[in-house]
Amino acid sequence: MAARVLHIRNSAPREFHVSRRVREVCRLDENLFGFSGNVVFVDFRAARDFAHRLNEQRPAERAMSASDIYALGLIDEALHLVVARHRRERAPHLWTDAIAILGEEVGHGPLDELLRAFVDEFPPTPVFRNEATSNEYLAGKTDGEDHREAALEELVLVWLANRNPAFESFRELFDDDGLRQTTAYGTAVRRLESYLASSADSGPTGRSLLDLLLAPVRAAPDSLQGQLEFIRTTWAELLGPDLHPVGVGRCVPHR
Repeated sequence: MAARVLHIRNSAPREFHVSRRVREVCRLDENLFGFSGNVVFVDFRAARDFAHRLNEQRPAERAMSASDIYALGLIDEALHLVVARHRRERAPHLWTDAIAILGEEVGHGPLDELLRAFVDEFPPTPVFRNEATSNEYLAGKTDGEDHREAALEELVLVWLANRNPAFESFRELFDDDGLRQTTAYGTAVRRLESYLASSADSGPTGRSLLDLLLAPVRAAPDSLQGQLEFIRTTWAELLGPDLHPVGVGRCVPHR
């Protein structure tokens, strides 16, 4: 049976988180990474090359397929689109308010340490290339977007990736254990979970942002393809022109 796949229209170079350790050990091509430090899969060949580099460091029985890697990226990108719509229509100060709340409840010092550790562990391109320190990066902006807020959104997506059962086989790419052991990460994500669960209703579903972000996992906890199918069939109205089902083939983010 021919599969229905997704065409995601999005100009932001944010598709997939990969830790510094994996980037260094697997000698991943820097051309795959955007400014944010996430993998940018321009086409399926890029996903295949990425999988090949990873598999050189893994036993054959644990080899990753390019299609699975690409699916991870599409799911992550769809979640970013949901957040972007929520911010645009319901909560333009979503991350500004979250940082203020975390500063008060976790502590400004521990929050600063957490964001620095996150940027070091999942470095944006200037930090990975030693063109800027984590502090210098976090003090900056790109196209008007505060880097602290951008880092917090990425942190939330990494947290969601680590709790997604369908992502478990790939967890070494975005493992958050180091953050959990050495920073206020655990406390922060518990507070963020509460904050996002109480956020303004988002989109036509009238659900909290947290409910929306967890919906694909709840619909198909153990299946990447099941989660993509949920996004295709359920989020068409939510994501509107950013999401397009297409025919037989692969998932292609439009640039």
